[in-house]
Amino acid sequence: MKRKESQQLTVSRILDSAEKNFSDYGFHAASVETITMEAGYSRGAFYSNFENKEDLFLKLVENRMNQILMELDLILTSELPPNQKLEHIRTYYRKNAQNPKFALIMSEFFQLAIRSHEIKEKIRKINRVYNQKLASIVDHIFNDSKEKPALSSY
Repeated sequence: MKRKESQQLTVSRILDSAEKNFSDYGFHAASVETITMEAGYSRGAFYSNFENKEDLFLKLVENRMNQILMELDLILTSELPPNQKLEHIRTYYRKNAQNPKFALIMSEFFQLAIRSHEIKEKIRKINRVYNQKLASIVDHIFNDSKEKPALSSY
């Protein structure tokens, strides 16, 4: 395995462990030691990829938000007719809205924005970028399908 691939695997495993720990224990109670140990790495591996626990948390949230956007983009660029794309997106969101880990992570994300003045602007930026990209996807969906959202279907 090449160095870059090895580093990507390390980051991926640490992010997965962080997601579990942050959703199980919350941001403040989760520890770098537990996260790295459960991922199978040392603190050195952690600090060669992340500045601190806050950096890890923000990268985790940003990574998961980007994953959602990529999956939505795959649906949008599929060969499905517009109305089927819209139904696939609705199904995707219903499934993800019921993902308790992601819900807990996002709850921690917004609590940090309220409580931590040091990282508040970073959180705002991540959320702003995500919302802008998501708005673009929604515009594309409804311009493509010419269907207006039915609030009762959510």
